[in-house]
Amino acid sequence: QVCPDPVWWRVLVSTVAEPATSCPGRAGTTMSDNLKDVIDTNGIGCLNQDGAHPVGNAFRDDDSNLQSDCDQQLIISVPFATPVKLSGIRIKAAPGESAPRLVKLFIHRPDIGFDEAPDEPAIQEFNLTDEDLTSDKPLPLRFVKFQNVNTLQIFVEDNAGAEVSTINKIELFGAALQGTNLSEWKKPKS
Repeated sequence: QVCPDPVWWRVLVSTVAEPATSCPGRAGTTMSDNLKDVIDTNGIGCLNQDGAHPVGNAFRDDDSNLQSDCDQQLIISVPFATPVKLSGIRIKAAPGESAPRLVKLFIHRPDIGFDEAPDEPAIQEFNLTDEDLTSDKPLPLRFVKFQNVNTLQIFVEDNAGAEVSTINKIELFGAALQGTNLSEWKKPKS
């Protein structure tokens, strides 16, 4: 086999390689973009949600909220319309006993249930404080662990002591991935 021209190879690599803060194929986007437009809102699911306070409320821009039904635990499954790189999560809740405290994140586990979630090793977990729940800053995620994500599962394992948990808003941050079709690359003319 013949090795490609080194100049062509450098041009290809420099064109494909983008800074870590950019989103491939989308000029002007960063790894801190709110991903609300790439969340498949019709596919969002939640185990143990109160029918009067469903999971969709946590993804709206209004005063509605998500509330658990018979105990403090929730498992929220968030599918994306396109694979994403996640860099942060913001969970907003009013301080108090119904605010979530121990939250575990899983990826690509849409069928995880309450029997598995407490014992499974999470990709990342948080012990949320009142400051975390009221801050405008997202909680940073271990970026290398949240690459090429199709579904995210958020397990609220415990709250601050109430019988049910309440979440006002969930926001996810990162970048949508767009494939690079290498067959479209042309060798530069020398």
